[in-house]
Amino acid sequence: RKSWLKNEQKTKRSLISAVSSAKDLVRKLLVVNPRNRYTAQQVLHHSWIRSAAKRNTHNLQREVSMNIGQHFRHCRRQGIRNPAT
Repeated sequence: RKSWLKNEQKTKRSLISAVSSAKDLVRKLLVVNPRNRYTAQQVLHHSWIRSAAKRNTHNLQREVSMNIGQHFRHCRRQGIRNPAT
């Protein structure tokens, strides 16, 4: 029971932190003056994007591998010999 409660509290804190970080990014993107608005480079270095990228790298790699496999299976069924060209 105690470990479950600790995990729930930790998850809640992580979620609150993620929401705060996401709100911060949105605020920086909604700045009216383009000179003061976040650039694409700044967005990519924002803490929320970086933390999401770390969590999703494994899933992205798996998804890309699956999509490539599906593409080549489809090409074989269609009789396409060299789908890379």
